[in-house]
Amino acid sequence: MESITLSKYAGFVHEFANRMYYEAMLKSIQQSAEEQGFIFIKGDGSYLDILAEEEFISAAENLFSKKRMEYLSPLATDSDIDKWASNDIEDGYSKTLIRSILLSLKAGGVYLSKRE
Repeated sequence: MESITLSKYAGFVHEFANRMYYEAMLKSIQQSAEEQGFIFIKGDGSYLDILAEEEFISAAENLFSKKRMEYLSPLATDSDIDKWASNDIEDGYSKTLIRSILLSLKAGGVYLSKRE
């Protein structure tokens, strides 16, 4: 048996680990969207004005922050999760990350839209 150099697998590990992380984040965003009467659609981007998107982000950030912290710290107490999520909301991290995710989705042709 021959020893291998793990650093050669950095790209694979990065892609795989981030995929799992962002799958969890996207799931919480989709859950928030459904709860608020939004859907995600493929299209040209003429579906939702920026004000409605900001309202969505504000409403989504609590669930998003909690799910993110539950993913990153699966053994944390509910109290700790609530505290960390509150910190993420207060310092603006959650909104920034949700905006970044929505912008990435737009780049892929996926847009937030009000359910008809």
